[in-house]
Amino acid sequence: MCPQQDALVSQVLPEPASQRDFKRLSQQNIQQLAALSATEAAAAAKGDAAAGQASAAADTQAANHAVLYSTATSTAQAVGSCAHELLQLALHRESRSWQAKDIEAMAGGWMQRLAQFGVPPAQMQQALLLLQRAMQGALFGSEGCALLNRARANGIAEWELLAKPEQQQAWQRSRIDLAFVDDGGQRWVVDYKIAEPEKNESLECFFDRQRQSYSEQLQRYALMIAKLEDRSPESINAALFFPLIDRLLPISPF
Repeated sequence: MCPQQDALVSQVLPEPASQRDFKRLSQQNIQQLAALSATEAAAAAKGDAAAGQASAAADTQAANHAVLYSTATSTAQAVGSCAHELLQLALHRESRSWQAKDIEAMAGGWMQRLAQFGVPPAQMQQALLLLQRAMQGALFGSEGCALLNRARANGIAEWELLAKPEQQQAWQRSRIDLAFVDDGGQRWVVDYKIAEPEKNESLECFFDRQRQSYSEQLQRYALMIAKLEDRSPESINAALFFPLIDRLLPISPF
């Protein structure tokens, strides 16, 4: 349900991803994932005598943390959760340029994170390949790279907003994947979706299906930001981004 325009809206600014999203990883893997550098990852691996046991450790953590990460009920959900964390890091990684070899170099750390989200060993390779494809599109695809560059100056990833409609006691919580104001002063709201057309499904049919599924969600985001920033909801641009196919789909939620 979308909040009314006269609802009370508040925001919760996200912590840096390196502090919040990976706090359950070992210190070595925090450094690996934050640096996202093939050279630094190799150096860290040499300094860790247990690096060769990373796969076994991931399997053990998957069993120990199955209850804690029960919200990830499928491989696709786990990949989506992990990808959102990595994209938050990517948005604020200003000091280093991305390289294609970073994707492969970080496979060990990503497998451990996927295991923590509940991916079983039998599905780990499939999940890792899907995550690597998503990050390739988000970081090196023409539209994915352009989107991150546009958001670099003032973008907020994983922006949490709270809305309390009038005559209701409960607050409604929403988390926006990416929000930014472009060089022309236009506010953007973007939701990343780890999805792609099904077999024999045309791109047009896929886009129609995604519009029907997520227009109301983007409308809710636009209404909340409009209230928070005292602007017209219709002035906010909304879009879905699909890193698996490197396509940005504008959505008109109103």
